[in-house]
Amino acid sequence: MLSLHSCPLCKPGSRYNGGMSIYIRELVHELAGQGHSIDIFTVTHAEEEHDGDLSIAPGVRLIHIECSLPAHLSSSYLNSWAELAASRIKESAGNYDLVHSHYWLSGLVAVILASHWEIPHITMFHTLGALKNKAGLGEIEPNSRISGELTVAGASDVIVASTDRETQELTNTYNVSGANVSLITCGVNLRSFQPIDREIARKLCGLRQVKTGLFVGRADPIKGLDRLLSIIDELNSYDFQLVIVGGESTINNRLLSFMKSSQSGCIPILVGSVSYEEMSMYYNAADFCIIPSYYESFSLVALESLACGTPVVSTDVGGIKKIVGNSDFCQVVPRHAENTLLVAILRMIQHEQLDSNSREHLRALVTDYGWDKISQQLLALYYRSIDKSLSRVVSAGCR
Repeated sequence: MLSLHSCPLCKPGSRYNGGMSIYIRELVHELAGQGHSIDIFTVTHAEEEHDGDLSIAPGVRLIHIECSLPAHLSSSYLNSWAELAASRIKESAGNYDLVHSHYWLSGLVAVILASHWEIPHITMFHTLGALKNKAGLGEIEPNSRISGELTVAGASDVIVASTDRETQELTNTYNVSGANVSLITCGVNLRSFQPIDREIARKLCGLRQVKTGLFVGRADPIKGLDRLLSIIDELNSYDFQLVIVGGESTINNRLLSFMKSSQSGCIPILVGSVSYEEMSMYYNAADFCIIPSYYESFSLVALESLACGTPVVSTDVGGIKKIVGNSDFCQVVPRHAENTLLVAILRMIQHEQLDSNSREHLRALVTDYGWDKISQQLLALYYRSIDKSLSRVVSAGCR
């Protein structure tokens, strides 16, 4: 597996470490538990420096290679960097049945490696530049990224898409044949994320015993935190606390600016980045989780929240609508509708606290997203790709 720009051991919540790092960590642990061996290559480092390779689970090695990420995203520079990264990986490589790349930068390197090793290449973009640009917020993704994604999409054996929207974008904008796209959703660890008593969770998190909303996300404008803060003044008349988990200095600066200018009595509680193991406690401490994003590739946050029996108020992004279905406890609003988002939050604040049966109903929405089931779908895809590759080799030999 290639996760070059994001080390799976980094704490979620920083600029380059979010759902993708969690996805990789959970997937490899599930695969390793079934007897498979995986090497993960990255060029970035976790907060604690490590010398040499790391065994992060039986059969799983994390290999840091020395190759700085590209500072300039010109196509020629990217191609040179991809060649260099591929050569560094070959030095530490074993014998592989396939390569699974994550994000387009890793995909560029995987294209070279898969050709050199003559093995299948499965890729997952996690986010697509064209979809981010359509969201119309934050920095415009450069043409070099779109070009890189087109290269990876055209050279991969199979692309894993997590939502119907991503599948449509791949076929319509990136000209990928539907036969080369496999729709497999993201997963959630149902052992780590499960309901516990809300009052106990609040106490352990150091929070007051009042109605609590939770925002979980990186310091990226596309996550919609700014528009959530812009409507918080409307909540003054309620005994309500907004807890913000994730983000680095960018979110800190925004909140400091907000606190200086706002007359709101509802001052957000900034927790910062927390470990993956701690996240379940915050979901359980909240009465509801708010996802105000302009764009999500899938939204692991929704899966994790629901697995803890905590409802979500979300904009219509990623796979949210498919996940929550027709649940009476969750609300999905249009992406660009601040007033509708406010109304949904107010409705949640006024709603009675959910009982244990209602919370179990929410958890039932995501039981099919457990990593045991998602990993089996990915394994089936791996085996099909390997068989298809071997068939081509045999056919070529016969000729």
